[in-house]
Amino acid sequence: KEFKIGILGDDPFGSEINVIDNKQVRGMPLKILRADSLNELGGCRIIFLSASVQEGLKAIIEQMQDRPVLTVGDTKGFANQGVIINLIKADNKIRFEINTAAADRASLKISSHLLRLAHIVE
Repeated sequence: KEFKIGILGDDPFGSEINVIDNKQVRGMPLKILRADSLNELGGCRIIFLSASVQEGLKAIIEQMQDRPVLTVGDTKGFANQGVIINLIKADNKIRFEINTAAADRASLKISSHLLRLAHIVE
């Protein structure tokens, strides 16, 4: 059993993210998967949605609805469109938005500590 993290679309991380590949998460090896299709990312617990998937984002979110997968992005407007956590740059700092309704649909509970730090998107 592996703890899988998927990157959908163009990979903005390059080789930098490889340092966490095969690290242990709750006793499971972490596996980074890169794909251009959601179908290739079955079994992922976290999926990073690259800016390159913006055009097809609505369909991707619909496909993932009701699946217990944490979606993460870093593109303006992604949280408003159903991505659970979206990283944004504000005042030269990285901040994040959380779409609580999307988290509820995925049956994911977001820590109250994290919610206090986030900009909440309904």
